[in-house]
Amino acid sequence: MRAPLSASVRRRILGDLGIEVWRLRSTQAESVARAQVIEPHTDRELARAAAPLASAPVAPAPSAAAAGPNSANTPHPAREPSAIPALRVEGYGLALPGAVLLLAGRPVGRDARFARDLLAAAAGSYAAEPELRRFEWPPALPLPGTQSPDAAQRALAAFLDKLLQDMGAKALLVEAAIAEMLPAAFADVLVVRFPNLSGLAREGAAKRAVWSSLQPLHAARPGAASLPVTPDP
Repeated sequence: MRAPLSASVRRRILGDLGIEVWRLRSTQAESVARAQVIEPHTDRELARAAAPLASAPVAPAPSAAAAGPNSANTPHPAREPSAIPALRVEGYGLALPGAVLLLAGRPVGRDARFARDLLAAAAGSYAAEPELRRFEWPPALPLPGTQSPDAAQRALAAFLDKLLQDMGAKALLVEAAIAEMLPAAFADVLVVRFPNLSGLAREGAAKRAVWSSLQPLHAARPGAASLPVTPDP
C-alpha cells in the first residue's frame, strides 16, 4: 500500500489542481488533531475530489443574437465616413503670346495641326511654337479641400488665369466640352466658345463664326491672317 501523502505534498498537489487551501490558526494540539484526521486521505482521493472541478463544463459566452438590442455585447456596424467622389476633369491649354486655346482633350493628328493654326490665327503669329500645358483634377497628391463640390472649377479657373497672365493673352478660345467649367468672363480677355475642335476643323461656317468673334481684337492689326480652312473629308 502506498504511504500517505504529507501535508506539504498534498498542498502542492491541490495547488497544481487550482484548489486553494485555507488553514485556521490554532493551538499546536488542535493542529496535531486536524492532521490526524486529514492524513489518511490518499492521492487517489484527492484526484477524485478534484475531478468534478476539472471536468466541469464552461458556460459559453452569450452570443450577439441572444443578447438584447441594448446589450453592451451587441456589435454595432462601423460607420463608413461619407465620401463625395472628386469630380474628374482634364484639360489642355495650348498657348502663344497673345492667345490661349483650351481643349477638353489632347489633340492628335489633323486636329493637332488645326489647333496650332487656330491658335496662331487668334494670336496673330505663326512663327513661335505653342506651349502645351495639361490640367488634371483631382491632383495626384491629396490636398485639403479636394472634396469640395466646386474644387475642380476653382482649380481650373486658377490654372487658366495663370496661363493667360503668363502669355499676356487677350483672346481665349474654349471648346464647349470644358467651357461650362469656367467663369462667364475673364478680365480684359475676349472669350470665344466653339462647339468641338474636330467639327470646327471641318465646317467652314463654324470657322467663319469664330473668326467673326475675334474681329474686334484684330481690327487694329493690319493684314491679320484668317482662320485656316480644312476641306471636308
